[in-house]
Amino acid sequence: MMGQINLVRIGQEYIADNGSFTLISGILNVKPIPYAIADATTSGAIDTFVKCVANEMPRGTRINVVNPTVLEEAWEVYGEMMPGFQPVPSKLVGKAFERSVDGFINGEVLFVDA
Repeated sequence: MMGQINLVRIGQEYIADNGSFTLISGILNVKPIPYAIADATTSGAIDTFVKCVANEMPRGTRINVVNPTVLEEAWEVYGEMMPGFQPVPSKLVGKAFERSVDGFINGEVLFVDA
């Protein structure tokens, strides 16, 4: 969590005017599973940070966060821990990043879920 927050804090000095930060969280803060308190808390903090800091970004910079569910490509590893979840292809997560970076939105949580 603090790594991504510090990236934005320090990166503000280096990012171009009207640039864009896109962070990543995960679905567990919205759809928790047992024994994933740290993951859920971290994702919730990142989502909230983005919503709150968006209005304070300097020089027209924007910030968003992509919040995916489990990826198809990771289902073999994580699927057993996530019964009832529908995995999504990483290509969809990439599209959310593209929308964040190349779009105009600011302060949004982009959910990628089935």
